[in-house]
Amino acid sequence: MERIEGAAGDPAAQTAQVSALQRRLRADFRAKFQFRPYSAATSQQDSVIEVSLVAGMFAGAESVLTQFIESAWTSAGLRIQLSWIAADAMPGTFTFKVGEGFGSRAYVDFNEASVVLYPSVRSQTIAHEFGHVIGFRDHYHTIWNPGRCVYADQHNEEDLMSVSRTGSVTTEEWTELRDVYVGPALED
Repeated sequence: MERIEGAAGDPAAQTAQVSALQRRLRADFRAKFQFRPYSAATSQQDSVIEVSLVAGMFAGAESVLTQFIESAWTSAGLRIQLSWIAADAMPGTFTFKVGEGFGSRAYVDFNEASVVLYPSVRSQTIAHEFGHVIGFRDHYHTIWNPGRCVYADQHNEEDLMSVSRTGSVTTEEWTELRDVYVGPALED
């Protein structure tokens, strides 16, 4: 605020500073919340999105991972179909890894193109982390509660990308998947 207040005598400078701040906030918002398409996901049919993955340390358990992920990411009009490939078949393909320790939270490392799971992971958490792989960000936010003087999570119990324990893929998420991977639905 100092810089803007300091520019109070010059409306053009103040406007430029406010515009720069708005551009920065929009860029930060896009980086944090917008959909990030995955290059190893393709659609050959109107109702199927095929996603290539590398089992990594979970080699031999592909059918279990497939069941966890495909059961969560299947709707009446669209479904995910996993394709397990060799690590060197397609550079940049996400690989499943086991994290060190016990009780830590699963996560996706975009720099390493990996999904890191821990021994205590739940099946719905695997489906949630897969949601990050195909482009979704977390749909929960930490907010300040001044009445209780604490930070609290703001979430939607019905959204898999918000609360994996109780949520499922939302209508909006299915629409986003269709628009990005299959193509926008035609209006009647």
